Amino acid sequence: MKRAVSSCRRILAAAFLSTVAATGASAWERPHADGANSGFADVDTVPAAAPRTVPSIGTFAAGAGPAIAPDGTVYLGNKEGQLIALQPDGTRKWTLGITPGFSIVAAPLVGSDGSVYVVGTRTVKNQQVNPPLTRYDTSLYKFTPTGALAWETRFPNAFDGPTSSAPPNLWRIPGESDVVIVPFDHKNRLTGGYDTNLVAISTTGATLDTVKVKTVVYQVTGGSDLPSWCLIPLVNLGCLIGPDFNPSGGEYVEDPATKLPDGTVAPRPGVAIVRYSSVIEPFILVSNQFQDFVGYSFSNREFRELFRVHDESRSLLSTPMVMADGHTVIATSGEKGRGSIAFLGPNMVAWQPIKGPFSYAPATRLADGRTAIVELRRQMTILNGKSQERTVPLPGESIVSAAASRTHLFVSTAGSFLTYDPSTWEKRAEIFWVGGGTFTPAIGPFGHVYGMASNVLFVFPPPVPATAGPLVANPDGPLVADPSPPAATPASKHYSGPTTNAGHRLFACEKLDGDDCGGSTNKAVALAFCQQQGFTDVTKVDTETRKGKAARLDGQFCTKSKCKVFDEIVCKK
Repeated sequence: MKRAVSSCRRILAAAFLSTVAATGASAWERPHADGANSGFADVDTVPAAAPRTVPSIGTFAAGAGPAIAPDGTVYLGNKEGQLIALQPDGTRKWTLGITPGFSIVAAPLVGSDGSVYVVGTRTVKNQQVNPPLTRYDTSLYKFTPTGALAWETRFPNAFDGPTSSAPPNLWRIPGESDVVIVPFDHKNRLTGGYDTNLVAISTTGATLDTVKVKTVVYQVTGGSDLPSWCLIPLVNLGCLIGPDFNPSGGEYVEDPATKLPDGTVAPRPGVAIVRYSSVIEPFILVSNQFQDFVGYSFSNREFRELFRVHDESRSLLSTPMVMADGHTVIATSGEKGRGSIAFLGPNMVAWQPIKGPFSYAPATRLADGRTAIVELRRQMTILNGKSQERTVPLPGESIVSAAASRTHLFVSTAGSFLTYDPSTWEKRAEIFWVGGGTFTPAIGPFGHVYGMASNVLFVFPPPVPATAGPLVANPDGPLVADPSPPAATPASKHYSGPTTNAGHRLFACEKLDGDDCGGSTNKAVALAFCQQQGFTDVTKVDTETRKGKAARLDGQFCTKSKCKVFDEIVCKK
């Protein structure tokens, strides 16, 4: 194994103070709560139950969860290029679009003044030449809290253009303006590979600096059996999830509700940004999703490399998360796809990796300092410092991190949303759904919890505030009566011959050729349909086979001349 660490390692070890300045957030202003990607919100919550569903919000890329302002406003960015602002309970405030043709494929970011930043990207193909040419464009957009576009800034151009599916992060310099920092990639025609870069953009839209993190050639070394395209952001902007893994070795019948959809792509890792003492600030930590992990400073408004770790025996899979002692937790894959958890700088006290866990999700820091890592292969690993404390089985696959509050841990899997008590690891609640496990959950400043499945937002209510005694007369005004009860909504609804939004009969299978389309698959598809209508469960499903066009919920058509469609679906809350 080859490993190189820059000559400033001794300086950093001496200068490093062992406490991360930001240890938790009450507002989930970053894609993973805070600059360190801790996934921890310093608020109380209750087990996730009785959700309100918010349908018709567009389609979302894997990992593109919400960001939440201190006033509770929830921001979502969809692949249709819309930034959506919601009240804490899910009521829509406003919706605005970015440049036509651009998609938002990562979570938004909330700045110190409440401004909202999103990254938009597009791919343009020119079929008029042979061979066809492909070009990429990426921009950063700033919106005001009231829903006005402040500016758009294009990323630096090279070769076939910049592309990014990583979320933005923010460095807050005391007494100075924020700086938005985003990793992005260029296809490198000279090497046949790609360049990973960082860009820093000011709150006025000015590009302050860029730096090349690493140039990668299209090859895999060190015995990793991950396909080379899995490691090349220009192809999939992430890593295509491979076949399911069955640790028992025995045969089992797959429940489609517990498995991620075919073709799921893991999100591109973002950066971690943490502040220690005034000795070195900030620390910007980034991987090239391959073999290099690099730490930068951003003094005098320019990047300066502080350390670099290069390891050809492993590939770095997850967004880095920085523990309170300064060790960065990052999931890796090595020989024959075996997973492990590495502990990297800026804390230069070496810890041995923990072999076994396989994850694409950033780790989550619990209220007591322990760490939870959601694995792809239906379990969660709990770390106590550098030691593996236990594993917790999960009912379905997932590629996104958990969300932690003072009192609970929330986990999104393909088939359900779970609440755990971190003190006992007792499962406190479970909401069943389909199409989860790819959208990062979040916690609002008032204790709301947010999850997403099948492009439907689930809003779980916060703790009920303590109430005063019986209602009494107000000596300075009239008696205040209880508000009128909300209008009644139907507890269930019958859909005869249900159709998609485009008006086509709803295809009852997940695979377009209709294979492997049993009753459990039909029910999973029906449940996704019900969730899009604002319901949480399905009570009756009936299908028929008929000629004519039939489409899945994502708009793709059945490829057979006769397709299995739904004759009726009954949904309920």
